[in-house]
Amino acid sequence: MNIVYVSQFRDCSGYAVAARGYLKAIDHYLSQNPGEFEFKIHTVPVENSDSKHLTAKEKALISKYEFSSEEEADHFCKKNYLVVWHMPAPMVYLIHKRSLDPLYRVALKLITNANRNINLTVWEADDIPEAWVKTYDNLKTDAIIVPCKWNQDTFSPRIGDRKCYLLPHVMDNAIVNPVAISGMENILNDKFVVYSMSQWNNRKGFDKLIQSFSMEFSGQDDTILVIKTYLNLMEDYIKQVPMAKQREIIASEIKNLKSSVYMHDGQPSKANIMLIADALPFEQISWLYQQADIFALLTRGEGFGLTVAESLLHQTPVLVPAATGYMDFTHQNSAFFVEGHWSPYISRPEYHCDMNWFEPHILSARKELRRAYEMWKQDSLKEKGMIGWEHVNSLNMDLETIGNNFVNIVKSEYNIEEDQEKPLTDIRVDRNNTKVSFLKRKINQAGSTREKLDLLKDSFKGEECYLITCGPSLKEYTPEFLKEKLKDKLVIAIKQGYDYVPEIVDFHLFNCNNFKLYEYKNNLPIVITTAGEPEEIISKNVWTTAQEYDIFMPIVNSNQDFNKALANTKEFDNYTLEKSVERPWGPGMIYEVALFLTEHLGVSDLYAIGWDHEKIGQTKSTRFYEEGEEEVKLVRKSDPMRPDEIERNIELSKDFSNWLSGKGVNVHICTEGSHVHKDVPRKLLEK
Repeated sequence: MNIVYVSQFRDCSGYAVAARGYLKAIDHYLSQNPGEFEFKIHTVPVENSDSKHLTAKEKALISKYEFSSEEEADHFCKKNYLVVWHMPAPMVYLIHKRSLDPLYRVALKLITNANRNINLTVWEADDIPEAWVKTYDNLKTDAIIVPCKWNQDTFSPRIGDRKCYLLPHVMDNAIVNPVAISGMENILNDKFVVYSMSQWNNRKGFDKLIQSFSMEFSGQDDTILVIKTYLNLMEDYIKQVPMAKQREIIASEIKNLKSSVYMHDGQPSKANIMLIADALPFEQISWLYQQADIFALLTRGEGFGLTVAESLLHQTPVLVPAATGYMDFTHQNSAFFVEGHWSPYISRPEYHCDMNWFEPHILSARKELRRAYEMWKQDSLKEKGMIGWEHVNSLNMDLETIGNNFVNIVKSEYNIEEDQEKPLTDIRVDRNNTKVSFLKRKINQAGSTREKLDLLKDSFKGEECYLITCGPSLKEYTPEFLKEKLKDKLVIAIKQGYDYVPEIVDFHLFNCNNFKLYEYKNNLPIVITTAGEPEEIISKNVWTTAQEYDIFMPIVNSNQDFNKALANTKEFDNYTLEKSVERPWGPGMIYEVALFLTEHLGVSDLYAIGWDHEKIGQTKSTRFYEEGEEEVKLVRKSDPMRPDEIERNIELSKDFSNWLSGKGVNVHICTEGSHVHKDVPRKLLEK
């Protein structure tokens, strides 16, 4: 087996901490089973951290398995392998956007080139966003791994036939030697220390924690709330908002939250709250856990709750809401559970209103904080911490168990039969897009348009091809009929022809005339586009950056001199895709790209549906969607054709068909309403 693991190994986030834990577990497995499989990792640097939070052992372990260069990663990509990509699903799009960065480029190669791929992830609500499902469909993700039962129950109904495996994070009881934070020892002495640590965001519930603490312990000198947090460590953010500025922002919000709590005397709360806004080494974080009498996190949702687990491993009891991921490992006698209710979250676009989080109640939080304080006064909190420690260590979340389970999951998904690479032409095209997906990945990794087109040469040699265009005769066949009839065929769609049967399209062609924004939800076709204007201009001003495409080809004769049009020159041999990236002006995308593409792919028979042409004597272009809702969506409408253009184009259909026949491509018109030249053979689809 060849396995590669992609994640944020050097960052501070929960994903990064969890990834380092899994890496330790795999390393432990390989130390017991040397050479059983080839294992490599790749780091995606999401945060702009200086790695001071990493231990020397962690740095050495990461370096042990990392690729030494992009060239080594490229060599690995040529093998058959499985990738585990440990991150939120939509992060793939961030990686794609940053692919000019070598580390992001390598990550994209490793994920998209894999024979099999598994997403290891977490989520914090009782449903997952549609964008995650779309990502899994786009990447043909084979399985999902989540760390808690709550996540498993959430993901399983939404991911189709994919398996959803349960694999807890590693809870390593080997605590590092704690190192005190200079100047804090005296501050925390003889105080009831409530400690909280996480990123500063709404989900983590710092607002509820600060308000409940401020209500319960105003002016009480023997209590202190210590908050270790940050706003964002992502590179782009931290350049604009460095840590010093982040501390100012968070301190101001804490002040506002505390001052919003008025006491009996009409004055704002005087609760003792300390802020630490920094990325500390874990030795100092470990010290904070040990100094705490209780760890508090009034989170609205956790996919696992690493800080909760870390606290219990330090024998520190926890105060948390009575729901979500950490319930798997939090013993009722080691925790102060805060009551709450399930509530929709409606303030951010990545969540929809039917997703629910657990909203903790401030009154319950106050009650539990007071109860913990009274137990501290009685010196009985340590007993709860010990119960938590014993319970966590009894759950088999150690290096050996997690390492064994990780490898077993990978083995079950690896599929040994795929270890023999097949020639491209031997891979059957089907609605799972086996060949198309492979080609699309290769195309997006290629540099130039020339390289992309070379990948397509003869890739469908000897196969039938069905061309779906926008003429009104397309409606002679229902979408349902075409979906069933062509489900195992190669299908090329032009412009809005894609929308008629999006589920079965393998290649989609569009240009800047009669353009609308296309979304690829049902499958991922190879998208080819053309324009008479430079790519950087047309993509920004007409298509916008929201429009996806794989291959762009410029149109020559963009001033539309009809004497130089393909309809007049008939220079078919000069514009094969093997010879020329530039496209001749047809006019019409069928002549500029589609017919040349069929020759380039090596198909034996071309069946055209909706290739109609205008009737001689009329100048109004007609399409299957006519004037209506679709028409309104058009960004740039085409000009009407001149009568002489129509006549020349009809004649061109015969000449192009004859040329294709000489290249081994037999053209058939499959609709009765077509005005393509009468000499082009007709063959209706059998219903």
